[in-house]
Amino acid sequence: MGGLLLARQPPQHAHEAGAAGGTDAAGALGAGFTAEDAAAAREEALVPEGGLVVIYESFTQMRAARAVRGATFNNRYGTFDLGALVGKAYGRKVYASRGKGFVHVLRPTSELWTKILPHRTQILYHPDISVVLAGLELKPGCVVIESGTGSGSLTTALARCVAPHGRVRTFEFNAERVRRATEEFRNNGLEPVVHVTHRDVEADGFGAEMEGRADGVFLDLPSPWRAAEAAAAALRPGGCVCNFSPCVEQVGRAAEALARAGVAELTTVECILRHWEVHAEDVIVEMDRQPSKTVKGGGLAERGAKRKRLRDAEVDNPCAKAGEAHTIVGVRPSIEATGFTAYLTFGRRPA
Repeated sequence: MGGLLLARQPPQHAHEAGAAGGTDAAGALGAGFTAEDAAAAREEALVPEGGLVVIYESFTQMRAARAVRGATFNNRYGTFDLGALVGKAYGRKVYASRGKGFVHVLRPTSELWTKILPHRTQILYHPDISVVLAGLELKPGCVVIESGTGSGSLTTALARCVAPHGRVRTFEFNAERVRRATEEFRNNGLEPVVHVTHRDVEADGFGAEMEGRADGVFLDLPSPWRAAEAAAAALRPGGCVCNFSPCVEQVGRAAEALARAGVAELTTVECILRHWEVHAEDVIVEMDRQPSKTVKGGGLAERGAKRKRLRDAEVDNPCAKAGEAHTIVGVRPSIEATGFTAYLTFGRRPA
C-alpha cells in the first residue's frame, strides 16, 4: 500500500559510473538511468491504489486520506471522490464531485506527516527535529535508536534520513502505542526501515543485541538518566546521543548521568522559532500633518489605511502627493511567537 515514500535507491550501475569520476562519469551516470528506472520514476509520481495522500486545503489546513475506490472526502469545499485520485499526478488540483471547491493532492513527506498525524502523545515539530537530525550527524545507512516512539513524528523523519539502507530501532513502553505505531508505519511504507519494540528502556535498556551498534541514540523519557548507561553502551565509538527534556531539572540529572557513562562533549541548546510577516500595505503620505503626541508611534490611522509622515517628502519621494495612497512592503516580527518546547542535550561517545 502506497505511503510515505522513502528515497528510492539509484541503480547499481549508476553508482559504479559515478565512482569513476570526471566528466565521463557524469555522462555515464546519465546513460545509466535506464528505461526501467524512468518508468519507475513516472510511476512514483502518480497516486497508487490505496496510497496515502495529503489533502491540501490551505497552508494551515491539511488532512491525510487514502486513495480508495468508493471512498469520499468531505470538507467545506464539497465532496471529493478519493477513488478518482488513483493514477493522478501528485500536486494537481482536484475539483469536488459535489460542490464548487477544489483542493490540491500532495505527495506525503515526513514534514507534512508531522502536521497531519494522529496525536497519541505530544510530538516533536520540525524546528526541533531538524536540530536533532543535524546534532546526531545522521545520514543514509546509519543505525539510530529512539525512545520513546510516541506518535511517530520523529520516527518518520529519522526513517527518511537514514533510508534506504539504514535502520531505526524505536522503543515504546506503552503496548497500545506500540500496536498503533506498528500498524501506522506498515501502512505508510516505513516497515523496511523502522522496527518497533515494546520495552521499558529505563528499566531494561536496549538489549545486548544493540550494544555498540548505533550511530545515534535519541532519548525522550520521563527519567532519561536511568537510560544513560544503556544509551552510551549502544553507541559506536564516535556516535552521538541526544536527550530531549522539557524541564531544566531533567537536563542537569541527564547530563550528569551521561557524563558518568562516558559520554563527552556535552552541550545543551533550545530551539526558538520566530516568524516574520511580509505583506503589502497601503501608506498615505501627509506632508503637512504633525505626528500625534497621544498615540504611540504617532499612529495616524484613518479609514483603515496606515498613515506615515515623511520628513522632506519632496526630496525623499518627489513623486509623492499629499493624501495619496501608496503600496509598500511591510516587514515585522509576528506577534504570535512559537513557545518553548524543550532542551536538547547532545553528547558523543569518545572513539
